[in-house]
Amino acid sequence: MAGKAWYRVSCRDFAVLSLLAAGFSVSDVAAFLGVSRRTVEYRLYRLRFRFAVKSNLSLMAFCAMYVLDGDLFWLTLDELLDRVNARVLRG
Repeated sequence: MAGKAWYRVSCRDFAVLSLLAAGFSVSDVAAFLGVSRRTVEYRLYRLRFRFAVKSNLSLMAFCAMYVLDGDLFWLTLDELLDRVNARVLRG
């Protein structure tokens, strides 16, 4: 794949990663997005496979460097939820 396009993720995957990085549990992410817990777990499984990492912690570290916005970890909770909602609605 050309350039940095290989680490782009869908809007829904971005939402899952963002909320997990902010400290939400898988169950909380599922409730917020209106999907089942198993759906969130499957998305995480696919992302771990895609980026060749073995744990959610490793996935968070990888995504913090390459996928998520650099200022994501400095947002307030309301700002984070607004950003996630905007990405989900846009995608």
